[in-house]
Amino acid sequence: MRARQALILLASSFALGVAFAQPPPPPRPPAAPPGAAGGAPSVPPGYLSGQRLNRAPPGHQRVLHAGREYVFYDGHFYVGDGDSYVAIAPPLGAVVRQLPTEAERVGSLSQRIYRFRGVHYRRVSQGYQVTSAP
Repeated sequence: MRARQALILLASSFALGVAFAQPPPPPRPPAAPPGAAGGAPSVPPGYLSGQRLNRAPPGHQRVLHAGREYVFYDGHFYVGDGDSYVAIAPPLGAVVRQLPTEAERVGSLSQRIYRFRGVHYRRVSQGYQVTSAP
């Protein structure tokens, strides 16, 4: 008798579990790589993607792009990650007010394209916009 009650209880529990089971969640889209708001060029050789800073360095620029805030310093883009900053691939389309003095002009004079540490920038009215290579 006891075995029969246990079997009925087990079968009831299973039936309730099946009746109230939630369908599995839809698959999540693959995560965009850091800095990919608006797309991102590949990380150039020598670019310090993944480097961490404890605080934003003096002289940094704050950059707002595609609803996200970045820190730009010495040619690198960083995003806040808890109480530190992590270097990311440069976000395509982001505009910085000024480039490091070591940036070099590339291409023709009419193109107004600059390169620093493998990242290309196009001169725009607000400053310099991250762009793909010419």
